[in-house]
Amino acid sequence: MKDFLCISESGKAQARGPLRGGCGAQELESVAPIKDYERKVGISRKFAATIDQELFLYDYPRSAQQRQDAFELRYKVFCEECGFIPQELFPDGKETDAYDGLSSTRMFVVLDPRTYETIGVVRAIRDPLNPHFNPSGAESGAVNKLPMERHFSLDEFRNQGRNIEQVSSLAVSRCRGKKVPFGLFKSIYLDAIDHGIDDIFIQANPVVAWLFEGIGFRKLYECWHALLEESPVPTNKKVPVYGMHLDMSKIHGDFIDYFNRPSSCFLFRGKPYAFHN
Repeated sequence: MKDFLCISESGKAQARGPLRGGCGAQELESVAPIKDYERKVGISRKFAATIDQELFLYDYPRSAQQRQDAFELRYKVFCEECGFIPQELFPDGKETDAYDGLSSTRMFVVLDPRTYETIGVVRAIRDPLNPHFNPSGAESGAVNKLPMERHFSLDEFRNQGRNIEQVSSLAVSRCRGKKVPFGLFKSIYLDAIDHGIDDIFIQANPVVAWLFEGIGFRKLYECWHALLEESPVPTNKKVPVYGMHLDMSKIHGDFIDYFNRPSSCFLFRGKPYAFHN
């Protein structure tokens, strides 16, 4: 579903719908160029040195309730606040999709250290075709490609024996400030290092692509992306996305310094991803 990352200032990506027809790179001609793009890339790198990572706690979901809280937050952000996804698709108020059921998917949550309220969530979908992550092979009845492969094949990376994953479904409570996503990015990095990930892929809102380029991501493609691959409702919107790639060996030095800065707030370090169902 919402397999793209959007952290624009308004909390919303540009969207239009319903979707008719395919998705192609040429369709993005109507999206205005981002003003001062290169300057913003430099700003993102300088900002890395100022991030206060001690404000929140970061962890895997450790209980059924924490996992449900994460799905409820995704529903609040994607369905209620941003209006990307029709609310009627999730009458229980929990936004989920098939990727959440894969054993190769890892979810990360941000917790308020005073109340342990879930205030942010993101997930890393490890390649389900990689026997390193899924020894039994593609899971029966489940998706067996990464979400962005609706637009761009990643077989070139698989064929080189590289361990790949896609990061998606970033949702943060609107009232919690703009620094929360950076801790989630650091969570993704630390987990990727711990599990031998070579390449990370995202689909990003073009409005904030400069932030990811500051980290070290490079654009692979651009297109209009249908939020719902198959939808029973006629309100399937599409948003502009940049498909982007990060070689883990080419992260910019300012972000490497931030990612490797010692902190006791990343609770999942050294702990198994024990809770899944």
